[in-house]
Amino acid sequence: DAVTITSIVFVYLIHVHIPDTSWDVISYHILHQQPLPWSQVSESFFPSTMLHSFLFPLADRMSGGFQHLLGFRFGTLLNLLIGILLYIQLRQIILKQGHALSLCAWQVSVLACAVTTAINVLTQIHTYYTDLRTVPILLFFLDEFLTGEARKSAKTLLLMAWCIGIEICFKISAGIPLLLFMAYFLWGSRARLSIRVIAAGIGLAILPLIPYAYTNLLETQSPFFPFLY
Repeated sequence: DAVTITSIVFVYLIHVHIPDTSWDVISYHILHQQPLPWSQVSESFFPSTMLHSFLFPLADRMSGGFQHLLGFRFGTLLNLLIGILLYIQLRQIILKQGHALSLCAWQVSVLACAVTTAINVLTQIHTYYTDLRTVPILLFFLDEFLTGEARKSAKTLLLMAWCIGIEICFKISAGIPLLLFMAYFLWGSRARLSIRVIAAGIGLAILPLIPYAYTNLLETQSPFFPFLY
């Protein structure tokens, strides 16, 4: 574990001195780290900026504090921390399956490291790309699925509902697969469901969307522009 985490940090340190000047970062990731002070419908000069302003930029907003405190280059530190978190999550998931896979402890760590590398952690930890930020919640759902128990407690189901809302705010395409997971868990837990739990779950899923949907509604008369057109 120490070797893997040290390696991830090392890769970060040899890249972080180079400013992240990729197209998406310059086009909108940096801009959307804070609310833009102009109308994206009538005053935005940059087309890509206008289009992406109507997404739910929670993942970008999470970088704002890091960039403000650490500067432009080390403002990417959040992705490094998430990269380490992903390795830990993967190691725990594989460890739970270790007996079925006949793996010893060091083999679990090697496999977790290999999967971490395969999902582009090393190529994104020094950037402002937000894709890595969607993965911890996906792994949480995967871990719950691999336990083999579809029946979940009401508290776990409510946590999952809130996570779906957060994931959609990170990236809409990452939130859609979670709806399939949720349908599976809801069916397996149907004996524990009540109107109150279902209503609370829907409310928790919608709650993170409200600030961004409200802003979109003010500017475009649609809470999900351009996805309804």
